[in-house]
Amino acid sequence: MISAVSAIAIGNSLFFGSYLLSVKKNSRSNLFLALLLFALALRIGKSVIAVAFPEASNIFPAMGLVGMSAIGPLLFLYIRFESGKEQDMRDLIHFVPALFLILTMPFVGEYTLYSFYQFIAAQMLVYIAISLVHTVRKKVETGLLANRRWLINLIIGIALIWLAFFIQLTLDSFLSYFVATTTAAVVLYVLAFWAIKRQKVLFGKRRKNVSIAVSQIAESIRILFEEEHVYRQFDLTLNTIAERLGVRPYLVSQTINENFQKSLPELINEYRVADMKHQLCDPDKKDISIEAMAYDSGFATPSAFYASFKKFTGMTPGQFRKERYQ
Repeated sequence: MISAVSAIAIGNSLFFGSYLLSVKKNSRSNLFLALLLFALALRIGKSVIAVAFPEASNIFPAMGLVGMSAIGPLLFLYIRFESGKEQDMRDLIHFVPALFLILTMPFVGEYTLYSFYQFIAAQMLVYIAISLVHTVRKKVETGLLANRRWLINLIIGIALIWLAFFIQLTLDSFLSYFVATTTAAVVLYVLAFWAIKRQKVLFGKRRKNVSIAVSQIAESIRILFEEEHVYRQFDLTLNTIAERLGVRPYLVSQTINENFQKSLPELINEYRVADMKHQLCDPDKKDISIEAMAYDSGFATPSAFYASFKKFTGMTPGQFRKERYQ
């Protein structure tokens, strides 16, 4: 019976995960969710081996433990990515415990594996907690609040699965294995049904409130440029602006294209040139070199500054300053 229930849960995880990988939209986000489902399948598969083949090598429970050690990090990274955070190579540090298990599990005994299980159970609970805090506290200003409900439901589902694993850890009995696998199967089916029924959660269909979202982002961008002078950062990028606003980078790019009728580099340079014109007209700065003011306006190199200034004004900075004081 346990093997049958486990097979259902594993099959659901593998099918749903494979389906997510086949969807082109939101591919990077779906990758994290698919890997999370595969990790769950690996962990649940351990129950099948443990019950159906009690004399099997410790390698199978150890592989299940590797899957369990990846569940928490994958959940957290998926939550962060859905909330607008870009991928970073430093995120790989979250998988150090899983790597450690892979390298050491051929050399440890049953008692050590049990200790590892306790540690990984605690680790998984910590990741569930920080994922929930991150989701609840994250400011979403772009009309994507509907997605938060999915993220919270996912966290609750993983928390229920963790509780089942914890029961299995503390009560090593037939009933605990049955409860764990049944809980995992039910949770996975409910989450899959909920997500597929609301396809915009997973497959990028998020256009309902785009006009309102773009308007809000446009005003936020205007404030960043006109009041906070963010253009003075010489290394300003799309990701930097998106992180400041707490939105996805593609929304920032879309907003700039639609509302300002420019690309981001053009918008940045336009504000920098306007700032330079203001400085060149300031009598208190007539003794300051043009290059020094260009750096203050955010230009990284003199050549970039001179090219942009000539493009927007039709004259060189020297000519502009000379005209101003004639």
